Amino acid sequence: VAIPKRATCSVCSSVCSGILQSVQAKLPEAANASIEIDATEAAEVMERGDALWIDVREQEEWDVGHIPGAYHFALSRLYAGEFPKELVREYLGERSNPIMTILYCRSGVRSITAMQIFRQAGVGNARSLRGGITQWQRQYSKRFEHDQKDNNK
Repeated sequence: VAIPKRATCSVCSSVCSGILQSVQAKLPEAANASIEIDATEAAEVMERGDALWIDVREQEEWDVGHIPGAYHFALSRLYAGEFPKELVREYLGERSNPIMTILYCRSGVRSITAMQIFRQAGVGNARSLRGGITQWQRQYSKRFEHDQKDNNK
């Protein structure tokens, strides 16, 4: 499948803005304001320990490196009808106040799709990391694991 690149964007394709618009159209207006979280705010949330981090990239991408403390659950598994119920219940169910679920991929497109699936499954505080792990690495390269830590769920 060939996806044409936008002339003004070195990372994103012209399809990306359409995906985001499609997701936003399907979500309630109040939720649209909080679809994404930027790397700076996400780092603050990480410092407080107030988020469940889920990497939705494929296994090969995860193996190259990932955000410390993140769990791996590929978007392809969500598409196949799987959902990390136990992880969500275990991690979010123990909290008295709502905790954020931060989903990320390489550039932030797949994680928007995953965020929509999570919200439809009742995880209302799911957010997509704007710019994905690429942006995270630019800002916080020391918070990037290049090991094979087993947080695959």
